[in-house]
Amino acid sequence: MRKDILVELSRRGRAFPLELAAAILTFVEDIQPVLMELEKEGLIRIRRVAGTEVIELTPRGHDAARRLNGL
Repeated sequence: MRKDILVELSRRGRAFPLELAAAILTFVEDIQPVLMELEKEGLIRIRRVAGTEVIELTPRGHDAARRLNGL
């Protein structure tokens, strides 16, 4: 799931949790622990915008996504 999240964010740029979960065919509740882990590792940033969360890759996350995607 980590790889799917990072690769999907590299394609989209940023996403809402529901969009991200739908894109990788799972539920928001299933990705939340993974998102928290990725944020602690400095691979993603979760920001509050207009009362909702927006998830985006950090520079380290972009590098990790490129490696995972074989680029």
